[in-house]
Amino acid sequence: MASPCRASVPAPRSGRRANVEQRASRVQRAALIYSATVPWTPGPDLDLRVDHSDVLTRGPQSDVDAHFDSTARWWRDVYDAPTTEGAIYRRRSDRVLAWVDELALPAGSAVLEVGAGAGVVAVELARRGHQVKAVESSEAMLAVLRERAAASGVADRLTAATADVHALDEPADAFDLVVAIGVLPWLHAPQVALREMARVARPGAAVILTSDNRARLSSRIDPRRRAPLRPILRALRRELRRRGTLPTPAPSDFLMHLYDRDELLAMLSAAGLEAERVEPVGFGPFAPAGQPLLPERAMIRLEAALQHRADRGAPLLRSASFQHVVLARVRG
Repeated sequence: MASPCRASVPAPRSGRRANVEQRASRVQRAALIYSATVPWTPGPDLDLRVDHSDVLTRGPQSDVDAHFDSTARWWRDVYDAPTTEGAIYRRRSDRVLAWVDELALPAGSAVLEVGAGAGVVAVELARRGHQVKAVESSEAMLAVLRERAAASGVADRLTAATADVHALDEPADAFDLVVAIGVLPWLHAPQVALREMARVARPGAAVILTSDNRARLSSRIDPRRRAPLRPILRALRRELRRRGTLPTPAPSDFLMHLYDRDELLAMLSAAGLEAERVEPVGFGPFAPAGQPLLPERAMIRLEAALQHRADRGAPLLRSASFQHVVLARVRG
């Protein structure tokens, strides 16, 4: 990480907006100080974690499917929820769809969304006139997706099917666009899945995906998620699996794998994908040691203020977002 620099603090303003911006400045300044005194500790070498350790310490895809089967209703509702999570996921979807619009694909373009989840993005892609295939490995999430497609009147342009992104049943060079939103952290062999996405996309086609950020600000200020605890979590996960006592559905922390920006770009390149755009999305929710930093409405305003600063180029915030959104191209 680059040496920390002094955070700029805007001139005081009156009213509620001033309070939110002052909180944003304090959070940003505290993060700078914290990063300077307690450096972010990187994980194992990328190749080891992706190709070996990642597969050994995480469960098979069935554990992930069980997790999403149990949380499908939450994912169905979160995009409309007046919460910080809802605000972040809405912004993520809006950013992805804005990038798709900028691609100016012709109507009827073949689009694949892997891990389509609740179907929010898939439905909007179909509304834009594209022929969308949305695949999902969780049966409960697939049911939510189909329900949303039917209610939106796009069932004739959207095909929903069960599939494993590690082994897609699709021909090579079949799609003009591949989308994978919120998928990468849940994969037990992400490099295999990324190669599959590149394989089914036409040479030069765009692949738009998101990745949860290992260097996210909300983790940096939460003592439970500091780097020294990660080996303990991995060891516990291995032991529970060995004993056959891993909870079902497993907690998300037992299943997710997060990557910082450099790790993400290295994985994409190794899979034959060249990143063109990488943007930060989302900050928070902030709940150090499980205690919310602010009431929900204030948290939403704080999150929006931090996002605004990141969009304006604040270096620390751009590297410490909740997620990264990436537009990559398949090497031709």
